[in-house]
Amino acid sequence: MEPKTKLTVEGQELPQSDLNAIAEVAAYADDRVLWELLRLVPDPSGRAVLPFGLRNGQPLTGLTSAAMVQGGTSDRKVKVMPFRAIVRPTAFAGQIELLRALRSAYCVGTSTAWQSVTVNTNSDPSNARWTLLYAAVTPDLGTAPVSRFVKDPTTAVVTSEDISVSLTTQVALGTVDGTTSATPTKPAIPADAGGTFYIALAYLWVPASFGASSAVQDGYIYEVMPAAAVAAATGAASFAPANHQYKVGGTVDSRQGGDATTRRAQAYVPPTMLGVEERLVALELVATVGNPHASHNDGDVVDDSTDWRGRLFQWTAWVGPSASGNLATSTPSHAGSPLANLFPTAVGGSSYRGVGFTDGGGQSMVDDTGGLNSGSNPDNPALAIVDGNGVACFLAQSRVTNLGGAGAGVVLYVRQGDGALVLRKNAGVTHGSIVIWFRATGPYSLFAP
Repeated sequence: MEPKTKLTVEGQELPQSDLNAIAEVAAYADDRVLWELLRLVPDPSGRAVLPFGLRNGQPLTGLTSAAMVQGGTSDRKVKVMPFRAIVRPTAFAGQIELLRALRSAYCVGTSTAWQSVTVNTNSDPSNARWTLLYAAVTPDLGTAPVSRFVKDPTTAVVTSEDISVSLTTQVALGTVDGTTSATPTKPAIPADAGGTFYIALAYLWVPASFGASSAVQDGYIYEVMPAAAVAAATGAASFAPANHQYKVGGTVDSRQGGDATTRRAQAYVPPTMLGVEERLVALELVATVGNPHASHNDGDVVDDSTDWRGRLFQWTAWVGPSASGNLATSTPSHAGSPLANLFPTAVGGSSYRGVGFTDGGGQSMVDDTGGLNSGSNPDNPALAIVDGNGVACFLAQSRVTNLGGAGAGVVLYVRQGDGALVLRKNAGVTHGSIVIWFRATGPYSLFAP
C-alpha cells in the first residue's frame, strides 16, 4: 500500500509536504498500477505505447488493435489514433522507484478522437524521402498559472499571485524529414532533452512530387512504435510480431526496405499486430436448407463480436459422424449438443466415437475466394463467396471424415463489409456435429496487397 497521510490529533498542522504527498499518491496511482501490468525494464531509455484500438474513430470491441497511424486522404495528412504514451524519467529516488517509476499520458484529439498531422511536401521530381512521425512526452510539466491568494508567513499580508497549481504529463506530435534520395534513409529521432522524451511512432514514405493534394497510402506507413503487452510475470500469455519484422535497421528492414521499389519491406509486420483472440464454434449442420433443427444454415453469421478482417488464423476442428446430434427430433437436449457428442465421457471414455479430426490455418487479408469458387478439386468445392475477405477455416471431406459425400465442404470466411465471420457449406454436407477451436492474431490493418 502507498503511504497514507493520517491526521490523528485535533488541531494538528497540515504542512505543504503532507498535502503534496497526498497529491503524489493520487496522481501516480494509475501509472504505478500500469507498471505492475507491463513490468517495463527499469531503464531510463524504456518507452512504450498502448494503442487505444480505433479504426476511423469507431471503437473496436474485444482484444483488438487497429492501425495507430492512418492515411489515405488527399490532403497530405495522416490521422493518429488515440494512444497512451509511456516513458521512464531519468531521475529515480530509491529502489522502489527505480523499478516502477514511469509516467504516462493519453494522446487524443479534441473535436475528433484522432489528431491530424500534415506531412511536408516533396518538391523533388525524381527522389523520395522518409519522414519520421514521433511523440514528444514531457512528464511533470507545470500547467498554466492561475490566480491564487497567498499569505506571507512573516508579515501575514495577503496578495494575489499567478501560480501553477498542478503538474501534468503532456504528449505532442511532431515530424522530422529525411533527405530525398534514390535510396533514402530513415531520419533519426530527436535526442531527449530538457525533460522531454521522444518515442518514434512511424516512418512515412514521401514519394517524389508529393504535393498539397497527395495522399499517404497504407503501404507508405511503417509503424515502429514500441507497442506494450501485458507482462508474462502476471501470468498473461504474450503474443507479438518478432521485433526484427519492423525494427528500423533490423534484419527485414536492412535486407528488403528503403528503395523506391519496395518502400516498406515485403516481410514487414507492424508492431500493433498484438494479442490473440480465441473463440469456440459449435455447429449442427443439416443437408436440407432451412431445417428447423440445424444450428446454422448456409450464409449465417458465426461471430460478429469483433472485426475479423486483416488477421491470421489457426484452428482445430472435430467432426462427428452423420448420425450424431439431436437433429431428428424437436426436443431440445444438451446431451445431443456438439460438445457432448464429439468428446469421450469420463466413464469408459477411451473412444472418440469415430470423430474426424483436422487442423489448419487461414487469413483475412487477401481475397482468396477465387479458388473456392472454381470447384476444381476436392479440397475446393464450389462454395461461391462473393463478399469474402479471405477464408479463415476450411473443412473438406477429403481431409476429414464424417463431413458428408464427395466434395463436401464447410468454410468460415470473413465478410468484407463488416468483418463478421460467416458460414458457407454446400449440399454435400450431411447432418452432423462440428466443433472448431478458433484463434486469431490481432489485425494487420495497414496491409497493402
